[in-house]
Amino acid sequence: MNKDLLNKEIELLKLLDHPNVIHLREIWKQDSCSMVHLVMELAAGPDLYLDLKTAQFYQEDIAAHIFIDALQAVRYVHSMGIVHRDLKLSNFVFARPYENRKEFPPPLKLIDFGFSESFIGKSSMKQVVGTSYFLAPEIAKECGYDERCDMWSMGVILYVLCLFLPPRIQLNLLTQNSLTHQIHDTLRRGTIFW
Repeated sequence: MNKDLLNKEIELLKLLDHPNVIHLREIWKQDSCSMVHLVMELAAGPDLYLDLKTAQFYQEDIAAHIFIDALQAVRYVHSMGIVHRDLKLSNFVFARPYENRKEFPPPLKLIDFGFSESFIGKSSMKQVVGTSYFLAPEIAKECGYDERCDMWSMGVILYVLCLFLPPRIQLNLLTQNSLTHQIHDTLRRGTIFW
């Protein structure tokens, strides 16, 4: 991992303290081998992608409960002047296993701040980062974007939570590299079907 990116992620994580955001507890640096160990809060549950894949669908009230936790995390991160830029199902983890499906799920935690950036004092960002299916069109267009790009990703997450399907993007080839390029091209053209 790039040392500058790691240091930026650590500095951003140090600023965050919210029940729906993973907490950085301690940092250990091993000078002998240039290793850095991040001691994070334990989130023992599965990520949202794996849980949804196992469950196959969520009842509407459960999906709403999950989405509210996710929105609270994003609202807090934005209030701290940070844009996540890689919001997706697998970057939300349950605090503990979700075993009793007749009850509301445990709290959700937002994780992985590797692409995050402070937006304080910036008019826009231009770097193309994130996961293709959840990427806001303005990121793919490379015309500049701000923290609102996270709201597009949240909309995609809500869509997937409700339908267990990603948005329909017409694609031709199935290799990972060409798939990413096709998704980016589709977002640039604005031809997404919900």
